Amino acid sequence: MQDKLSAEISSADAESIVETATSFLAEIESCGLKYNVRLDAVYSSILAHPLERFILNVLRKKYADVKHDGGPGKHDIYFMNSGYALEVKTTQSLRKLQIDVDTWPQNIKKNIIYFVRKPNSIDQWVVILFEGLEKEMFGKTGSASKNSKGKASMKKWKAWSNAKILIGDVKQTTKVYKNGGKRLCFSPIYKRVRIVR
Repeated sequence: MQDKLSAEISSADAESIVETATSFLAEIESCGLKYNVRLDAVYSSILAHPLERFILNVLRKKYADVKHDGGPGKHDIYFMNSGYALEVKTTQSLRKLQIDVDTWPQNIKKNIIYFVRKPNSIDQWVVILFEGLEKEMFGKTGSASKNSKGKASMKKWKAWSNAKILIGDVKQTTKVYKNGGKRLCFSPIYKRVRIVR
């Protein structure tokens, strides 16, 4: 299986994808306002499957061999000719980039694209493509949170050399504790995208 996507997903592609996603969320937000229902807490869940379709639509303009599955235990996006596979994740927090590790076979590398949306916003994003990730770059099952069955959080200090930022930026700082301990911190710098009506 190919580990590198090379130039298949560019920053321009990612911007087109998030513009579509933002416009989609704007429609959802409008529907919620119409019925006096707040939907912002479930935007990530609502967006999960459509986002894969938005990516596919953009990539199919350049590559005829790109496929979409997204079923349990299967790749979200797959290039038939090269064998490159991509998982798609959407989240509101750079703090806990999660993955399902229970279905991740040992010695298999993964490529994951994270769409990080600023909390309480529909049009500010950071998009990060991680390629060639190994299982050891994530914590143990359940490390994401008490309620996240089978999910683990990324050890960003281990995985960051595999990252390519497509939209926005990420500021890295070192936090020093009183006991002398240090921790690498990652802060998102979101980019606002236009809403296409």
